[in-house]
Amino acid sequence: MMYEPICLTILLIAIIAFSCIIRQIIILKKKNKILLLLNDELYKENKAKMQLFKILCHDLRGPVSSLIQLQQVAGLVDKKTNDKLKKKAIHKTEKLLYFMEDLLLWGKGQMVNFTTQSETICIDSLFKYAEKHFSDDEEITFSFHNPEKLMLFTDHDFVKTILRNLTANALAFTKNLPNPLITFKAWSDEYSVYISVFNNGEAKNFNRFNTLYHENDYVNSRSGLGLHLIRDLAQIIDCKLSTNFTEEGTTIKLTFEKQQLN
Repeated sequence: MMYEPICLTILLIAIIAFSCIIRQIIILKKKNKILLLLNDELYKENKAKMQLFKILCHDLRGPVSSLIQLQQVAGLVDKKTNDKLKKKAIHKTEKLLYFMEDLLLWGKGQMVNFTTQSETICIDSLFKYAEKHFSDDEEITFSFHNPEKLMLFTDHDFVKTILRNLTANALAFTKNLPNPLITFKAWSDEYSVYISVFNNGEAKNFNRFNTLYHENDYVNSRSGLGLHLIRDLAQIIDCKLSTNFTEEGTTIKLTFEKQQLN
């Protein structure tokens, strides 16, 4: 009879020990599951970064190569042609600078605790900026419509960069057209202010615009960094994007809620 308490004690210890082992196994399984998820996220992030670096190399190679070629032929042509090449070189350099600024702005947007700097913006000033930036594209007809003289309260650099990339995207669609046209419009209703960029080029591949709506769509050589910039920067300033494809052309619309206005 005296062995019964000892046996019960041993049994109790064994049960407690077994319970602790089971608990540790469960905890380890949970930790392993978390580690697998973290490793998967890390893999995806590293993959996205590698794709981004590939696109950066691709997008930078063109402008830099053009600048080198312009410098090489500058002394081999007449003064008129040389002046034209210098003007072209300056424009290429400016576009390269804007590309680097876009990249910096996008990088800031990816940082934790980054805040935007909102201010009151005249939409006409945004349209004038777009017109000036692409003024060398003489074959393109630009049209601007803002009859209400609307204003926005948002981050100036973000919305300016979005419009610049939208315009560059529109230019790609109108390339080689006999009468290329890009139209900017601004209007409002009771709830929102809208800005649209229309081009009369045919959107043969609608799927390339999926980047604007899917965060998991990584940078690729076909879409480059432009659409990803538009998507990410628009999301940061609470700007909604929408697309419309017709026989006349392609329209991308930006929607700003009026509660964002100052």
